[in-house]
Amino acid sequence: MNSHDIKTSLPFPNSFWTAQQTIPEFPVLKENHKTEIGIVGGGIVGIISAYLLAKAGKKVTLIEAGRLINGVTGHTTAKITAQHSLIYDQLIKTLGEDKAKQYYDANIDGLEFIRQLIKELSIECAYETKDAFIYAESHYGKRKLEREAAAYQTLGINGELAKENSDLPFPIKEALVMYDQAQFDPVLFLTALVREIIRLGGTIFEHTRAMEILKETTPLILTENNSLILCEKIIMATHYPINDADGLYFTRLSIHRSYAMVTRATGKIPEGMYINVEQPARSIRSVQGKYGEPLLLVGGEGHQTGKSS
Repeated sequence: MNSHDIKTSLPFPNSFWTAQQTIPEFPVLKENHKTEIGIVGGGIVGIISAYLLAKAGKKVTLIEAGRLINGVTGHTTAKITAQHSLIYDQLIKTLGEDKAKQYYDANIDGLEFIRQLIKELSIECAYETKDAFIYAESHYGKRKLEREAAAYQTLGINGELAKENSDLPFPIKEALVMYDQAQFDPVLFLTALVREIIRLGGTIFEHTRAMEILKETTPLILTENNSLILCEKIIMATHYPINDADGLYFTRLSIHRSYAMVTRATGKIPEGMYINVEQPARSIRSVQGKYGEPLLLVGGEGHQTGKSS
């Protein structure tokens, strides 16, 4: 088999979320443009920001370098949860109880915001309330979960050690649950918001890459094709900041990649959302197939790009 055969016989994998849905398309910006709020980045942060500002009566323009919802947001495990593996014990130790509680409360506020927005706009996006579990397969991991459980108790987090509540099909040493979290289809959710942005008078351009923020009396966004967007305010909602020289971000940030697969399962698919303590990381959740059939999503094996581990 020659290299051409290999390339054509192994199709590049698509995002499960984007492959299921048709995302609205928008034109390229080819001339200068004026707006109140310029938003750079067409993922969940940029789209929600554009929706809220348009709803508040602001003139909003959102630009995206490629296609909307096709970066990190379109390739996520799509869990809506304040449980980000082991974090609260460490936050208490490094920042104190008040800051750790603020972090938790902010994430729960975000979950509730999404829940209410789905209800308000009657968005069909496979939203489901789910319990979120961290599980350990080693005694070392079990001790970590016990410390994290103590942090939950200190902060008043709605969760506890719950090995007996796990429905994983393999043995574990311990599990820590955070109750009443959620999962959804991010593309369906954000596509509904995109339509609302347009209905409210917002403007969206795709394949319009921001190259530089020009700090004039009124800030300007310079695009790849030399169009200028005149703004009163700019929101940077990119995964990696394009104005990285301002904060020397390029010296402090590195690019990481992880992998996820959606598959059919012969056995019962776990009801909860799961992530493990040990490395390599494993993220597990159920998803609904095109016809409502239950499928299994498994993610993990993260690494810095250019390195195997």
